[in-house]
Amino acid sequence: MYCRVTLEAEDSATYEPLTGVFRTAPTGPADIKLQWSADVAGQGYGINPDLGGIRIYSTMAARDPHLVLHSRRAVGS
Repeated sequence: MYCRVTLEAEDSATYEPLTGVFRTAPTGPADIKLQWSADVAGQGYGINPDLGGIRIYSTMAARDPHLVLHSRRAVGS
């Protein structure tokens, strides 16, 4: 199953749509690759374009996980 997502920033800037894929759960025993991440932009270092921006997402995608669990602290907390 495919999905398409369009992101909109708080300043109403709209980004190009991205297409993703959903996978269904296996019907029998199988290995599943779980990708876990959290606070990837810690203290702003992860989003700094001078340091390469947020490179972790391309690394995560290259691993081709079945499930991604991303924990992020709420803004302002």
